[in-house]
Amino acid sequence: MPIHALVENGCKDIIALRIFGFGIEKRFRIPDDVHVTTIGPTVDLGNILNFDAEQSRRNMRLGYFDAQRVLYGLYGSTYYIDRTMSEDAARQQLLEYLGTDDGSLRTFHEKTLPQIAKAL
Repeated sequence: MPIHALVENGCKDIIALRIFGFGIEKRFRIPDDVHVTTIGPTVDLGNILNFDAEQSRRNMRLGYFDAQRVLYGLYGSTYYIDRTMSEDAARQQLLEYLGTDDGSLRTFHEKTLPQIAKAL
């Protein structure tokens, strides 16, 4: 449903999902008392007329993660990181996951992170 129709019918909190497909987007002024949250794809969704089941599943999965990113304030575009965790807490959690005891920040940045990056 076009956003202007929702505003005209009294909606104050709107979540707009963009697919950047064919069509003309009507421009209008959003009143100050209306809050619009826009969720758009971070990657190309492919041809809108492609009805392949696998492509549709991929697009729905991408849409789910794009919505999570916007609604929960996560950082990232390919991987999402919860920004409520401090850098030290994230480092400690990663060290616990890896099962290593070396908590030295220098070792973490110069050895541990490059080893993880190489493995990926």
